[in-house]
Amino acid sequence: MKSIIIHELEAFYLRHPELKGIPVSLNQIKDAEEILHTKFDRDYTFFLTHFGGSYAGYAIHGFLNAPNIGNETVIELTQQARNLSQLQNLFPELDECIVFSDDGAGNPIAIDSGGGIWIFDFDTTKKNKIADSLGKLIEENIPNW
Repeated sequence: MKSIIIHELEAFYLRHPELKGIPVSLNQIKDAEEILHTKFDRDYTFFLTHFGGSYAGYAIHGFLNAPNIGNETVIELTQQARNLSQLQNLFPELDECIVFSDDGAGNPIAIDSGGGIWIFDFDTTKKNKIADSLGKLIEENIPNW
């Protein structure tokens, strides 16, 4: 993640501490990786260890989220999306992704193994790549409040 984005996030959370979660340890991330059988992306790991589950243009869930983005952990979101994927026989690639958010309509937003960010739309049965990385997604969507 670019240092300028990190500084913008730090300034944003100083102005809006209610949108910042509680940072987690690398051990918590490793435990989640074992549960989900998927390695966390570098940008996502950095975000969680510095900001926790926080708002950054999107609700970025982790483990200890900011109060107004919800209590769902990345483990719960990922498992729910994988279960729905299997039930509907759609998007088998979700088994290799980490779901950290949704689009407001319940469709998962996930990071693939290469760091790309995707929305998986269960209504249209289409997926759409919305950013090449979490850092890029944040850079393009961080509010100027």
